[in-house]
Amino acid sequence: MWAELVNVPERRFEGDPEDIDTLNFIDYEAGDHPEGASGAAIIFGGVLVKTGLFEWAIGDETHLVLVTTTDYPRVMIYPYARMAEVEHSSWPAPGNAQRFDWLLEEVALRLWVGGICDDRLGPLLALVGRNETLYWNSAKEALATLKAGRPPEAG
Repeated sequence: MWAELVNVPERRFEGDPEDIDTLNFIDYEAGDHPEGASGAAIIFGGVLVKTGLFEWAIGDETHLVLVTTTDYPRVMIYPYARMAEVEHSSWPAPGNAQRFDWLLEEVALRLWVGGICDDRLGPLLALVGRNETLYWNSAKEALATLKAGRPPEAG
């Protein structure tokens, strides 16, 4: 699959911002991940593990999950479920080439809400593209609308 995408450089997926860019590029060029949601979830999860915030754990007889490396507070992320959600949702649209940015921002927010809101977030936040925050902007707008008691507008 890598050989067919001539514009994709070889990646080791070591937990840097280019890893997220590469995952987005694969989605854009190939239309989806060649190994489906499971393959994409494993690679995305591996990038998160490289930040030092997570380690792999067994979620059930089928899927792996990520748990934070601290005993408390503890946050669990289910990479396969996150991938399935974005693949079967209207936004971010499949092939919009920013689904992994969206997922990354969601993970950062989950960590913050879960009590991991100190310097430990640094390596993860270094992966977030500061020029465009898709999930955060959408969540901020939705929260403001809901707090004002207005019904959300259909998108």
